[in-house]
Amino acid sequence: MPAWAVARTNGKAALLPEDRAEVYERLAHEAEQLEGAKERLRKVQLDTIAFGLRLGTAVEAGATLHLIPADRDILMQSLASELASYIEVIHWNALWAGACEAVADNVTSTAAMTPYLRKRLAALPPEFN
Repeated sequence: MPAWAVARTNGKAALLPEDRAEVYERLAHEAEQLEGAKERLRKVQLDTIAFGLRLGTAVEAGATLHLIPADRDILMQSLASELASYIEVIHWNALWAGACEAVADNVTSTAAMTPYLRKRLAALPPEFN
């Protein structure tokens, strides 16, 4: 949303009707939340990679690992965090996609955006909500 950020800083956003500005602000919010979720996912993925490096092996599907209980617990926590982060990214991506669709359909208020957001969330499998 660089264009919206520029419009906010140079004062051009003030030229829009308040409801329309709120729509773009909501779109920017959803994009920021998605980027934050992606960053958190990258961090937990690095934790899993670091764990594998410590063991001298890659943690990947099909790998056979011989772990002591403490390492097993660390790996389980790392994988659970990674899964939770994937779910968070999918959730925020759905909200952002709904917000983009609303803007593309030229909605004029955040209230009018809500059905788009709900529709995208409802389309996700239950484990992603």
